[in-house]
Amino acid sequence: MTSTRTITHQVVRGKIRSLCRERTRTSESKMGCDTAEIADLLTVSPGEEVRFPTDLPNARIPITLNNINAGPVAFKVKTTSPEKFRVKPSSGVVSPGCHVTIELALCEGFSVSQVASDKFLLLATPVSSDCLCQKELCKLWKNLPNDQRFEHKLRCVVESGRRDGMSVMIGMQVRDLGDKLECLQERLDAKQRTSERQWRAQSRRTRLGLLLGALLLVVITTDVLLALTGSRGSAGYALCMVRKSALVGWWSWF
Repeated sequence: MTSTRTITHQVVRGKIRSLCRERTRTSESKMGCDTAEIADLLTVSPGEEVRFPTDLPNARIPITLNNINAGPVAFKVKTTSPEKFRVKPSSGVVSPGCHVTIELALCEGFSVSQVASDKFLLLATPVSSDCLCQKELCKLWKNLPNDQRFEHKLRCVVESGRRDGMSVMIGMQVRDLGDKLECLQERLDAKQRTSERQWRAQSRRTRLGLLLGALLLVVITTDVLLALTGSRGSAGYALCMVRKSALVGWWSWF
């Protein structure tokens, strides 16, 4: 009887262990699917840690979101301590093939040593349009089902050493310089497009002026020939009207 009970207990324990293993595999597979879906929407840089240098307490720490999805992706950034951090922008939409840089900074009254236990949570979801205002984004995140909300966590890390702080400062300066160069390039492209439009308009204007001049020359030549042959008659009046019209058009055009 004792051996029978022992065997029964072993069988029950084996079933419980197998059930636990199955649940563990199921949960891991679901986590793997969520991660794959997040990777299909956005790439996040840095991917796991937000590093705050101790010698640069006022540094702005960048987080870059690259949209690798076929459509627009909305995002929102949450933190465990909203009173400590300034997040700009805290929400928005990334167009396909584009990127958005989020800047994190400490609020006044807080030191870098106080952020070691804090975390950031990035929420993302596909949207149909990249022209959503803040009111529409708030409504979206308020009513969005959990199965359409993809998450990515970042933990805060405190860094010490001047070399790390200098690297962050250099990175910020390079990023600012890149933004200025991009803005300058956009202005140059806009001026080039304006110059091309003006050149095309001037070319059409010149061609039309030459055409009016040629018409005026033909009319004057015909009028002179009719005057020499003495057969102007009613045709002379018509030619005179055409000549006047051509002169007025040519003069007003130039």
